[in-house]
Amino acid sequence: MWDVSDLKAPRKLAERSMPSHTTFSLAFSPDGRTLAAGRKGGLVRLWDLTDPARPVSRREMKAANTDVISIAFSRDGRYLITGNGRSDEPGKETASRPAGVRIWDVRDPARPVLRDTAEAPSVTAVAYHPERDLITAVGADGLRWWSVGPGGKLTAFAREQYEALWGEGSPSLAFRPDGRVLAAADNKGTSALVRQVGAVSELTSTLASLPSYPSSEPVQSVAWSPDGKTLAAGDFRGEIRLWRDRSDAPSVPGTPPGLTTESRPYSRDGKLLLTEPAEQAGQRARVWDVTGPNAPRMRFELPRLWEGEQFLPGRKKPVLLSHLWTEGMDYNAFRMWEFGTAPGSKPVPGREFRFHESDVLPSLSPDGTLLALGGTRGTVELWDIRDIHRPRKRGEMTVALRALEGILWWLDNRTLAVGEKNDLRLWDVGDPARPAKAALIKDAYLYSGAAYIRSAQILMTEESGGQLRLWDMSDMKHPVEGDRLPAAPTSYFQLKRNELATVLDSGQVLVWDVTDPRDVRRLDSLRLEREVTSVTTSPDGQWVMTEKPYRLWKARDTGRWETPAYTDLPFAEQVRFLPGKRPRLLVKPGGSSGSSGGSQTFLLDLDPDAVYERLCRTRPANIGKAKWNELFPHLAYRRSCAH
Repeated sequence: MWDVSDLKAPRKLAERSMPSHTTFSLAFSPDGRTLAAGRKGGLVRLWDLTDPARPVSRREMKAANTDVISIAFSRDGRYLITGNGRSDEPGKETASRPAGVRIWDVRDPARPVLRDTAEAPSVTAVAYHPERDLITAVGADGLRWWSVGPGGKLTAFAREQYEALWGEGSPSLAFRPDGRVLAAADNKGTSALVRQVGAVSELTSTLASLPSYPSSEPVQSVAWSPDGKTLAAGDFRGEIRLWRDRSDAPSVPGTPPGLTTESRPYSRDGKLLLTEPAEQAGQRARVWDVTGPNAPRMRFELPRLWEGEQFLPGRKKPVLLSHLWTEGMDYNAFRMWEFGTAPGSKPVPGREFRFHESDVLPSLSPDGTLLALGGTRGTVELWDIRDIHRPRKRGEMTVALRALEGILWWLDNRTLAVGEKNDLRLWDVGDPARPAKAALIKDAYLYSGAAYIRSAQILMTEESGGQLRLWDMSDMKHPVEGDRLPAAPTSYFQLKRNELATVLDSGQVLVWDVTDPRDVRRLDSLRLEREVTSVTTSPDGQWVMTEKPYRLWKARDTGRWETPAYTDLPFAEQVRFLPGKRPRLLVKPGGSSGSSGGSQTFLLDLDPDAVYERLCRTRPANIGKAKWNELFPHLAYRRSCAH
């Protein structure tokens, strides 16, 4: 027994020898007065710790026919749960007794009373829910649940077909103190597993699994801190990793809309960020001030049912466009919100305006002065939104959009492109009151798609045989065909003003100078070992992001990427660069690993010196010399944090 009130100087209070039998599991009762020990041969010993310096054995009992390898107390200390594995019957090589989960009434530790027994193919760990009358156990066939009824009666819950995959053979289970998350040690892999604990109907759901916490070695034991904010995972090599519920990286709840599109979920200066709520009922879209490097602050919460669309480009003050539509409405409502420069000030709401169709496809002009609203009834309305208090409809176009799959996008501030079957029709809206048809580009959408490089005035359309056609759009009324480039479908991306990257099916990335679309020059070629589905350049041109998985590359002035990749983000579901003076990434974790807060969006700093300074300020840890020599035998030892 140890007194650990001073973590830097733990003090041994007592020691008791245990004759001949191995102890597999220990558990304190909630009041700390009883210690239970699960032992070899199915034995359980109960110790009286009224005086921790003088432990007294109250009872040793035969709890099972095989080793008791896991034990747990109920939240009120009334019950003790024991779990034993399976044992072969004497004289029979293949037959075996089932494992057992037993519930004991230990209100009098000197006279434990067995209340019920539940059988399972095997049991490697047990746990008692801290808030509800539930027991869980894990074994070779995965996770099982029982309810605890009056008198300690155990009732098993049915399992889904594939639920056995979670926690198979785990040697340790631990509920978070609030009971909403269960952790399991993965001693066959290299991670700590976690899953949500919801309603009874969801206990065995295969959808309850949360991202796992990786480890370098198989994990043997897991435990939560009393406040539930830190998960400790101990591995076979004796190392312990501490995973905080909140990452050291700043984060906000929810997800920015349109992370994978051209929408703008952030202000032009990157100081304000829009997020959509998680799936919880009652949550609303929010705007966050992400100016501070470590602590985003909520700036504004949109009214109920309103959704944030995006921030408008070209405004001195940030202006957010919001949208309202619910089931049964025969119109869509829009409203703009202007944010002042004073910290914490509330935004000024503009006047609401409506589009009288139930389906709508909105599209903003590059300068943010015109909003095109297209519907399925063959009409596109053009709204002047320069004054948020006086938005006014300026004109209409008669076009046929196919529900929300229509094509409606701006080439420049006076040219709108609309899909007409497989063709692309350009409209001149320089005078919004009198929109006029312009050029028609045949078969622009015959294949997978098209794209436009606004800074270079180049339209790209796909052709047969894995070819990409360039169009010189410097004169919108008279598009001129340019060169053809090799490219896989939808695999062409702007890098810089006059730089284009195309990706081949083989994974090869080709970089082109498209200053003259009729005389294109190849600048570089990079062959990657993985398929690339997207290439994005940071606002300052210093970084390139490829997906998936997401990989970050440093870009040289010559256009070449530095190899190997600067870093990988294998657990990211969505990533986007955030504009501003400091290079940052918006990262939404996926479901394979990372954090228990899958609905969070993280802001990752790309300045390694800034990250190092923050970590040493908040987490001043150092690698010991032995570990350093193991990891970096070719380098002289130095402290991780100098100060």
